[in-house]
Amino acid sequence: MRGIPLYLMINHFIFRGSAGRNRRFFGQAVDAQKSGGFSLVEVVLAIGVVAFAFVAIFALIPAGMSISRQAMEASVGSQIAQRVINDAQQTDFSELIKDAGGKAIIGANQTGRKAERYFDDQGSELLIAKKS
Repeated sequence: MRGIPLYLMINHFIFRGSAGRNRRFFGQAVDAQKSGGFSLVEVVLAIGVVAFAFVAIFALIPAGMSISRQAMEASVGSQIAQRVINDAQQTDFSELIKDAGGKAIIGANQTGRKAERYFDDQGSELLIAKKS
């Protein structure tokens, strides 16, 4: 048997067996007449394992949605801040030190509040119609 490949020897001993004995597959007798189906216990256990996995996956969905929402809010917040900072950098300093009425801020008692700007949940600036 020196020139025979190993897989042929394994195939011969596992599936054909020696003469006069039952066929064996990994040490267990193989009956050619027996059906190859699954038992009811095996099917129920397999369904239970799959159901447990689905429940575990579905339990993670709300947590993932919450984290996604928080990440979106942080991203939009940083876009709004970047837009406001960029506008402040491009504006002349003399315009930055004026209050909403257009008067220059002189003392520390002035609020120095500029006109309010509004943004939606997507980070787009909302234009508010002025009252006439």
